[in-house]
Amino acid sequence: MDKDDILFNAIESFAKSISKETFGLVYYRPDKESIATNCITNVIHYVEKHGGSAIYGWYFGHRESAKFGNYLIATHHAVWRAPEGILIDITPFHEELKHQPLTNQRSVIFQVDTNAKPIKQGKLLIPRPLKYYAIGKSKELDEYMDTLRAEEAKHYRDNFGIVLKYKK
Repeated sequence: MDKDDILFNAIESFAKSISKETFGLVYYRPDKESIATNCITNVIHYVEKHGGSAIYGWYFGHRESAKFGNYLIATHHAVWRAPEGILIDITPFHEELKHQPLTNQRSVIFQVDTNAKPIKQGKLLIPRPLKYYAIGKSKELDEYMDTLRAEEAKHYRDNFGIVLKYKK
C-alpha cells in the first residue's frame, strides 16, 4: 500500500468515527463575496441570496510532525446545498497551504455531520473544535494528540467560556 492509499484509508476511518452520514467530495466553487475562514457566515449569506441550505460537517487536513509522526485534523466547516441538492464549498481557501482542506481534483473531501451545527453564544456562531486523528500507533503520537486536544480545550475555555470534553 502506498502513501496515498494509507492517507485515504486514514481519512475514511477518521470520517466514519465522526459521523455515519455522507462522506465524499463536494465541488469547490469559491464565491467572490465570501471570506476565507468564515464558512458559516459565508454559507448563511449565500443561502439568503440563492436559496438552498447550509450543510455542516468537516473537512480534513494532514500534518506531519518530524518528532511524533503523521496525523489528521478535522475542521468544522459549512458548505452550500444548492436547491437541486448538489453540495458546493463556496468559501475561498486560506492562503496558507497548511490551512487548506485536502482535495481531490479541486473538490473538497468532506464529511457531512448534521450534529455539527455551530455553537450559538448570543449572536455569535462559533465553529466546533478541531478533531485529531493519529495515523499509525505510537505512545508518543497518542500523547501528542492528547496535548493538541488539551490546547484546543484551553482555547475554547479561555475565548468562549466553553468547557470541552474530548473523546479519544
